[in-house]
Parts: sequence; structure tokens; C-alpha cells
Amino acid sequence: MTFTCSNRHTLRIVSTLLVTGTFLWTGCEVSRTDSGSYIATPSFGGSKAAPQINAQTSPNFSPSDVRVIAVISVPPGNNAAPELLALDRQYTEIFLQELLQKGYPLVEKTQVETVLNEIDWQHSNGNSSGMAKIGKALNASHLLILDGALIGKNTRDRNVGTIYSGTANLSCRIVAVQSMEVSFSASANQSYTVYSQADSIESVMRVGRSLAARIPARK
Repeated sequence: MTFTCSNRHTLRIVSTLLVTGTFLWTGCEVSRTDSGSYIATPSFGGSKAAPQINAQTSPNFSPSDVRVIAVISVPPGNNAAPELLALDRQYTEIFLQELLQKGYPLVEKTQVETVLNEIDWQHSNGNSSGMAKIGKALNASHLLILDGALIGKNTRDRNVGTIYSGTANLSCRIVAVQSMEVSFSASANQSYTVYSQADSIESVMRVGRSLAARIPARK
């Protein structure tokens, strides 16, 4: 993802209530090579620990009760930068693949996109009746709602070049369409400082993979 220097961009995947998680990625270890170039290694709060995830599963939730699940991730808007749209698609794919591996029947992505185009998600956002309408239109028993905000900026350093820094607040939740009960939720808050565009994208994807991994298996 590319951020314009000194400008702040916000990625809204879906604007819903976040269950706050805590994780801080503070800085990088920088070393200088004999040739004069710099190597940056991301550090997680001084260690290479995995992101800390705050996850909760309802005692009433049985993964085997999921007849079919739809993954809902609304793009950040028609005027969003292509990089943000690409990030949204890549992030969503993480959860689709994880659900498939864990035995969940999925609503086709094209069907989800069609229904979201027909129903104004923005006005349904956070509204139980609106989400129920979307779930019923998709003939889904459950929805996996992806929620996130990403804020960051680029700065220039004469020694190490462009520094990409930002904060990602990411969460997911499984909602039963009939009752609108939250069956499962997971969230994380991660700050990052890296030295390449690819690493800034990987910072977000890494948290996404950690969130997806916490979804209970259906098999």
C-alpha cells in the first residue's frame, strides 16, 4: 500500500463496533552493511513475537451449525486508491481460504458482491435488521464481517530512505443471521514501522492471518 507523505489515509473495510485488542509493533532494528546500505528488520515490541489477538467465542456457538457462511468486506469506497482496493481484496482472501480449510461452506464471492451492490451496506452498517436482510438475501446462516481501519504515512530518511509507518486496527466477527448473535469475534491493534511498501502490506496481512487462524474449525 502506498501512503502519500504526511497525508493520512483511512481504510474502512466495514465500520462496525471493534472489540479492542492490544498489540504494538514498535520500530525496526537497523544495521549498516560494508557497502554502506542499510538493512531493516521489523521488531515486535523488541521481540519477534506473534501478534496478540483478543478472541471470544460464544458458548452457544457450534461451528457445525454453520450451514453456509458469507464473508462481508466492503471496499473502502469508489474514490479509494487502487492500492487500498487491492489490499481489501487480499485481506478478504485470507479469511476465505481459512474458512475453506476449516470446512465451512461459503457463499460465492460474486454472489456476495451482487447483493452488496443491490443493498446499501452503508445504511445497514451496524444495524441488525440490515445485516439480517443481507444474510437472508445470500441464503446464509452466518456472516463473517471484516472490520478494519488503517492509518499511516510515509517519511523520508537520508540514511535509510522511505520509512512506512502506521497503525492497523483489525477485527472479524461471525454473526448468526437468524438471531444476530455474535458467535465469534477476534481483534488486534498493531502499529508498524518498516522500510518497504511490501513490508507495510505484509504487516497488515500478518495480523489478518493471525485473526483468521483463531476462527474455530468446523471439521
